[in-house]
Amino acid sequence: MPPFDQIISALISLVIGTLLGSEITRWLYRPRVYIRYEDIAPLYAEDGVHWTIRVANLGRTVATNCKCIITIDSLDESDLLDVNEAFEKENLPEYREEKADLSFPRTQTLSPNYFREISGESLAWATLGNPAVISINPGITEMLDVFKVQDPDKGGYISMPTEYGWRRLRARIKPRDLTGRVLVCPSNEFPTLIFFRLAFDASGKSSFYVRRPSPLKRLQRIFFRRRYYFG
Repeated sequence: MPPFDQIISALISLVIGTLLGSEITRWLYRPRVYIRYEDIAPLYAEDGVHWTIRVANLGRTVATNCKCIITIDSLDESDLLDVNEAFEKENLPEYREEKADLSFPRTQTLSPNYFREISGESLAWATLGNPAVISINPGITEMLDVFKVQDPDKGGYISMPTEYGWRRLRARIKPRDLTGRVLVCPSNEFPTLIFFRLAFDASGKSSFYVRRPSPLKRLQRIFFRRRYYFG
């Protein structure tokens, strides 16, 4: 019979090997949420444009329960419109199978008289019903609704969805350049951070840009997660 210390060493090696092997397997077969930074997907209509982000899963397992939250920099109550300032025809997406109230104008959460900073607020996916949470299979790309620029040639405004999709808006914002960040948060992987900029030229035409964090910022994810995700 081998000595007791050899048995203990063998058991410890077995436990470490099992844990290390399971961690390597988890890493190899994890979901990988990837933002297609150079492939923004605008949806143009007569009355404006929807700006969306393409979110892909390049991993080997499902990215489950992906929820997205947005933070906008330097926004105050003077930047918001009231619900009664909405255009008569906003042409927002409808999903009447839910028998939701889609009357005009769509209600909004924030207004000049009912204001808080847009920080950590939920968005909706650009799929049927505009759910707040979806799972993304390996090899699949889904689109995330972020803004609609409404009637820019009429001096329109920016609309934002909520976790209820376009059935209820987060806010209607006066046309101005916006910067901020979006977190794509699967339940089985670390969040993916995106920085964005919505810009307007002199004619009122909008452009939407998305970029990944800098290498230094990505290192913060390892050592300073709070600073990485929340600034």
